[in-house]
Amino acid sequence: MSLRLGSSSNPTKSRENRPSKTMKKKVFFVFEGAETEKIYFEKIKNIIENSTEPQIPELYIFDRILKNRSHQLYVTKNIEEFLKTGLFFKEKNGLDSLKVLLDKFEEEDDFAYDDLIDQLRDTFKEFPKILESISKSNKIVEISDQIDALNSISTYKKDFDNVCIIIDRDKHSFIEEQLATVVKICKENNFLLGLTNPCFEFYLLLHLSDCSGYTVKDLVENEKTGSKTLAEAILNSEYKKINKNISYKKNSYDTDLFLSRLEKLYHNCSKFPFDLDDLDSKSGSLIPGMLDNLGIKDVIIEHYK
Repeated sequence: MSLRLGSSSNPTKSRENRPSKTMKKKVFFVFEGAETEKIYFEKIKNIIENSTEPQIPELYIFDRILKNRSHQLYVTKNIEEFLKTGLFFKEKNGLDSLKVLLDKFEEEDDFAYDDLIDQLRDTFKEFPKILESISKSNKIVEISDQIDALNSISTYKKDFDNVCIIIDRDKHSFIEEQLATVVKICKENNFLLGLTNPCFEFYLLLHLSDCSGYTVKDLVENEKTGSKTLAEAILNSEYKKINKNISYKKNSYDTDLFLSRLEKLYHNCSKFPFDLDDLDSKSGSLIPGMLDNLGIKDVIIEHYK
């Protein structure tokens, strides 16, 4: 399948029998990037889970199975299909049958993995993106993880829960027609879109700097010098100033350094557009508004006091 739960997510959580007055919103995050965004939001998830605030949502982080499928439009179509698949199987009581099927194959002495894949291909024939990842899976545990993720998102309640898509505007890879399709999908499904122009590194940078020394054109163009884009180069420079001359790395960085400066982020972001229509041609991010609307912002700020 195309998604699995991040390591800190708990697929056994259920709210089906909770009274409605104590029911918590569930928020499902999916990312264009494979690591950088996930590291940031995993830390937020950890903060939320250790908070005593009663009304904050439960966060679920999804990993992509096919790491090379990172295009913004693909990611958006993928989560749309994944949600529909989870709800479909819930309605048909099919998730339990899938788990029984996996258990059956695991218990067989003459286990034939190709036979399992063939059966799953037939089961998911109406869901092409999920079929694509099934066909490339080579471990039964990978399939089990993905079924757990389907089970998790099958608890999604329309007009109550949220799916949040974190993507870059990067005009070099994401043309206007594709952005329009992403926006259409989000509106049709009531997904929250965490778009940043030009990239997530710019969003991180706004925790540390107001970027007043750079033009809108330079920030949006985000040209590469050597191996780093402009946003990455500025971010690395600001990060090293604070973090004892240690360089910023996409797959390993100090999340506390950023999240402890969330109030500064909101101050710096106030100088940039918050509206989706403006972010097609101007630098800025919708993520701060998303965190605020989800009731997460104040919990994070309080955590670092």
